[in-house]
Amino acid sequence: MYLFGGKFCKYTDSGRERDCSCVEIVQNDPACECDRKHFNNILWSTVTVFQILTQEDWNVVLFNGMEKTSHWAALYFVALMTFGNYVLFNLLVAILVEGFSSERNERREREQREFIKARLKEERLAKELNQIFETKSSFSCIAENNDSSEFKKV
Repeated sequence: MYLFGGKFCKYTDSGRERDCSCVEIVQNDPACECDRKHFNNILWSTVTVFQILTQEDWNVVLFNGMEKTSHWAALYFVALMTFGNYVLFNLLVAILVEGFSSERNERREREQREFIKARLKEERLAKELNQIFETKSSFSCIAENNDSSEFKKV
């Protein structure tokens, strides 16, 4: 903001153009026209840096900065593009990797829960079947005892 603040504004007074002073920029003088991409305040500085990082018409900002200050301004923009895009790209990749790994973990946990539910259901069914077989075998023993006693009586 300090490097390019107020540099992208022109003051037009009766056909003559000059750079706007800080007072004219702060007072929003109607004769002081600022480019849409400027570094006059923190809001527009952030918007302009975001525009540069997304590579949307960033070369216009680069050429304006070089025209208004010096050719060394290109070093700032190249460094901003290089490091900013490197950080943003790594952040994007980290978010994607985290999202995929959490999805994988959730799927694995869901499969484990379903497996445990199925196993508990099988165990419950096995217990019920064992109880049914035990009661059936006890009924058959009673029936066998009843049948044998009838045979003895005859």
